[in-house]
Amino acid sequence: MAESDLAIIFADYDNIVPPQKEYSADDVEANLVLIVDSLVAEIASWSNHEIREVSFRFYGGWIGDSGVHTSRGGWLLSRLNAGRGLRSGIRVLPTMITAIAERAAYPLAGSFRTRSGRSEQKMVDTMLAVDLIYYARTTRHPLIVASDDDDVVPAALSASTNPCGGIWMLRHRDPHRGVNDMHLSDCGVKLHVLPTALRRI
Repeated sequence: MAESDLAIIFADYDNIVPPQKEYSADDVEANLVLIVDSLVAEIASWSNHEIREVSFRFYGGWIGDSGVHTSRGGWLLSRLNAGRGLRSGIRVLPTMITAIAERAAYPLAGSFRTRSGRSEQKMVDTMLAVDLIYYARTTRHPLIVASDDDDVVPAALSASTNPCGGIWMLRHRDPHRGVNDMHLSDCGVKLHVLPTALRRI
């Protein structure tokens, strides 16, 4: 397969997951399928059949401090196959990311933590950012970031200096609503809104 046939999606799961609560593996599967179907249909609508395969990289708080998968992490891992296969004529290969691409043999514990009764994610945005820059440097694939988090903006600007197959950002906000959108556009990053089924604004 030519490199131009493959696109890589860096999806910040919690940032784009539909508002439906996830109490079971079935709930996670329903959200996974909705995300995959919506994003692949969107990509197919503006790729002019040039993209035939999508590598979906799902980033999230999948592992606790003890190194054990969280409930949601375990549910997603067990249902990844539901997102695999042909969607809108595009082959989809989903992966749950627990390590950075350059050090795939070293899964990072503590991407999900509870402190003083408060749960939070750690390292997730940084993992996505590091991987985006890595793939921009080492491939010629189109790179698509599905996240409305401004923490990934510096990475998108950095990645845009490399001759990859282009960088897209899919967000809840309309283009040019972000304070740094002019910089992103000037550097060739293409801004799109998320599909309606995933939007929160």
